[in-house]
Amino acid sequence: MAIIGAILPILLMLILVGMIIMLQVYLSKTDSKFPGLILPFISFLFALMTTVGIASYLTVTPSYEETTSIEVMEVNEYDDSEEAVELSEGETGVTLFGEEDGGMESGGTTTSMILSALGIFLLSNILTLILIVIYILTRKRMNKERSVNRTRIQDL
Repeated sequence: MAIIGAILPILLMLILVGMIIMLQVYLSKTDSKFPGLILPFISFLFALMTTVGIASYLTVTPSYEETTSIEVMEVNEYDDSEEAVELSEGETGVTLFGEEDGGMESGGTTTSMILSALGIFLLSNILTLILIVIYILTRKRMNKERSVNRTRIQDL
């Protein structure tokens, strides 16, 4: 049963990608140029939104009230009692969201943030590049077939 649960999402993604590629080929074969550019444009917009969303998430730092001591609840796993432990200023407590001594670390330097955003943008645009390559190859093949048909008509 676990194998089906692992294979089914992969199979559905392959079917979805195959359908998108078939739709792109169909749209690229139309007489007008513009229908073949719809899917790459949509994919580019999604990549742009992803990049802006992740970049804005990385640059926002939470603001915590500065206190001299932090109260941490310790739960004893053997009995149901909870004890409040007060940490002094030098100690830090660890939570699911990072250390309690100042929140998350800041994003780092500006260059590292720009490089991260650029990497996210490039990875997000892989589908866009694939769709544009399909568009270009389909249009080239159509133009070649048209020129062959023109020469055949001229030969007659």
